[in-house]
Amino acid sequence: MPLNTTVKSRVTFDATDLAKYPFSADAVKYIDSLGFSITDLDSDFGRRILERASERIVSAIKRRRILTLLEDVDTEVLSYPVSILLLKKIQDDILAKIYAVAESKRVYSLLLSEPVEKIVYIAKTTFKWNIKKVLGTDFEEGSWVIHFSHYLSNIPEFSPHWKLVNRVLLNGYVVVSREELARLLEEQIKRFIIEKVHTPAEPQPLTVPKVVEEYVDKLLEEWLPQRTRITHPLREVEVSEGEYPPCIRFLLDKTRRGENLSHVERFALATFMLSIGKSVDEVVKIFSSMPDFNEAITRYQVEHLAGLKGSRKKYSPFKCENMRTHGICIPDKKCEGIRHPLQYFLFKRRR
Repeated sequence: MPLNTTVKSRVTFDATDLAKYPFSADAVKYIDSLGFSITDLDSDFGRRILERASERIVSAIKRRRILTLLEDVDTEVLSYPVSILLLKKIQDDILAKIYAVAESKRVYSLLLSEPVEKIVYIAKTTFKWNIKKVLGTDFEEGSWVIHFSHYLSNIPEFSPHWKLVNRVLLNGYVVVSREELARLLEEQIKRFIIEKVHTPAEPQPLTVPKVVEEYVDKLLEEWLPQRTRITHPLREVEVSEGEYPPCIRFLLDKTRRGENLSHVERFALATFMLSIGKSVDEVVKIFSSMPDFNEAITRYQVEHLAGLKGSRKKYSPFKCENMRTHGICIPDKKCEGIRHPLQYFLFKRRR
């Protein structure tokens, strides 16, 4: 069965497509043509881009999906690489995967409404896939085949449907449907994003505007408490106090010495412990050695912070900036680059 190796592309890729597929080769060329640099993020337009990039990540965290906004093409296109920049600064593998899955699913849902020629165009121009059109009568009109190497690299799941032994092979190519091409491309995009986030920075990176760090801090406040809830229940495994940040160890030592903690110190210690999976009983016990300990009052306050009383809002721990403001930041050498006590704790647990 012959394959057409010279299929002429009749695909149009307009501004809307750039916003829908900001990872594409066409979008990269468009971004280059804008002449936008990282230093431009410290401007009104740059802040709009940062806001949208942050929205993409927060949406992935909270809803596991990302919407495509087409009202402002330039902001939408530029927000994608800026979201990668923010994820690079955060350096969290789980968050990178959550974001990559959400973005790839967003793309997949859009590809299902596209003509197969556009799916092929993106796969070939952006990811250099070897795809050809089937000629002849044994297959449906418009059937496509993908080289087995690209097929195997992007199998989305280990099910019988995708196993090579259950596929039609043609001279080293696998026959695929339009929907299967879109699904394979979804998997490629997911891996592509994760690799982008993990790509090391240039040896001499450009100075990142302070406003970027501000958005990183906001995202960490949103993400870190969520992270502890989606990973394994920490109170069911042994947790060494050596994994706690020095500020928390300092506060624990004060309670053990029988010293009273200020209101701010109690808030910082209780919210941190609740966020890493400690129970209300465990947190109440921590405060039991303080001179002014009252179990009923302490339990009510801890339950309130845990979202079990009052407004039912679970309170998040202070970030490092708040700890410094209140004079309870006790940094060590490992605190460099850390913006949140939970970030310190999670980094220590990964090692």
